[in-house]
Amino acid sequence: MFSTTQDFQQYLPVSNAFSLAQAERYIKNAIRDEIAPAISKAQLDDLLTATTLSEIQQQVLDLLKEATANFALRAYLPFISVHISDAGLHRTETDKIQPLFLRQEQELRTTTFANATKALNLALQTMQNNDTEFENYINKIYKVQAKNFLQNAAQLAQYLAIENPYCLFARIQKIISQQEEIYLQNILGEQLFAELKEKLRTAAALTADEKNLQTYCIAFIANKIIAINYHLLPITYQNGLVTISQNTENQKTQTPDNTLQNFLNQIEKNAETRQKLLTDYLQKNNTIFTLYQQSKHYVPPETTPKANNTKENTTFWF
Repeated sequence: MFSTTQDFQQYLPVSNAFSLAQAERYIKNAIRDEIAPAISKAQLDDLLTATTLSEIQQQVLDLLKEATANFALRAYLPFISVHISDAGLHRTETDKIQPLFLRQEQELRTTTFANATKALNLALQTMQNNDTEFENYINKIYKVQAKNFLQNAAQLAQYLAIENPYCLFARIQKIISQQEEIYLQNILGEQLFAELKEKLRTAAALTADEKNLQTYCIAFIANKIIAINYHLLPITYQNGLVTISQNTENQKTQTPDNTLQNFLNQIEKNAETRQKLLTDYLQKNNTIFTLYQQSKHYVPPETTPKANNTKENTTFWF
């Protein structure tokens, strides 16, 4: 991805003494772990090997290089000034050059991670907004996401305050289908859930009522996924925003306990509210969604018994 140190310097202010060869392992790891899963390896290869790129494609490639450089440097930082041998681990320093203090290194790691996620987020957003120029990304990533009820970052960001939503969505996309099967199937019923999933899988047109139902499903599952899986996902909650975790120790405990708990309580409450709205919509429109009506989840309205005639027919005999 980077041919020379000068190429790398376009994205990070490293010195001319920076060894690109020493950083190569971390660059490859950043591509493997962060970039390729988000956009597909095929799409990245297309951008790197193309003889000519459009203005938008070049813009995206520059953003991906910026993200890669920052992800790589962040991973490389703990080893830059370390000498490892049979004699053990040693810190390299001279009279004129001293290693960073731990606080400074932590700040640099935080900054490079933030820069990397912002760049990757903008790259993903640009690709989705210019889908005709990124065929492999659309076919291998975006259209796969479209097989779910919750299909993209924009939908997720409608119901949660998220920093870098496109980047975060790329991190959690693998569990969405599983979570929908667990929670939505239990509301819609197996048959209606299967019918709608098949339409989404084949990109078949949804009716107006089915689109409305999908909207209710998205609102519910967006909150439910975060509420149930917060401690398992690579995310954290800081400054009023759901954001990507840096995967550092104690990352999730940096938010004050009461603030985090209030947030988790709120999105769980939101999920419950959205679930009720979804159920009410199905109940109200049960004649449209007949598969739901036939499922065990449908609750028939209470039948009001007819009032008994209190007047008795009396026969008088004379």
